[in-house]
Amino acid sequence: MNYRWLTFIILIMLLLFPCAAWAKDHSIQGSIQFHKNAPITLMLLTQEELPNLNPGSCSYHLTLEPDAKALKTGSVPFKMDNVPEGSYVLLAYQDLNDSKTLDKKYFFFSEPWGTFRPQRPGMGLRLHFEDLSFKLTSNLKKISIRLTQ
Repeated sequence: MNYRWLTFIILIMLLLFPCAAWAKDHSIQGSIQFHKNAPITLMLLTQEELPNLNPGSCSYHLTLEPDAKALKTGSVPFKMDNVPEGSYVLLAYQDLNDSKTLDKKYFFFSEPWGTFRPQRPGMGLRLHFEDLSFKLTSNLKKISIRLTQ
C-alpha cells in the first residue's frame, strides 16, 4: 500500500515539474583553425548576449591556449559541456593584443575571428543573430571554426 502512495506522489511531481524531469544538457565539441600564436576565446552567445561580444557577459565561454602541437597543426580542439537546448551563435576570436575583447577597426574586426555558421560576405561588424544562429537540440561533434581576419 505504501508503494502505491509513493508511486502516486512521484507521478504528481513529474506532472507538476516536467522540465526538471526531462531537461537535458548537451555538449559541443570540435576544433578551431588558426594562424597566429595568441590565446583563442570561444563564446556561445544567446540573442541577448551577441551585441556585447564580451566573454565576461556570456554564459558559456572558453579561453584556449594553443600548445606546441596545436601551433604545429594550426588547430586546437575544444569541448563545452552542460549546455541547455536553445538557439546560439558560436563565435571564436584570437586575442592578439590580450585586450580580452574582439577589437574593431573602422567597420571591421581587427583580429582573426570566425563562427560555426559561415559569416555572409560583406557584413562587417553587423552580426545578425538570425544569420549566424543554430538550434542546439542534441550533442554536436566535429564542429569546425576557421579564424580569418
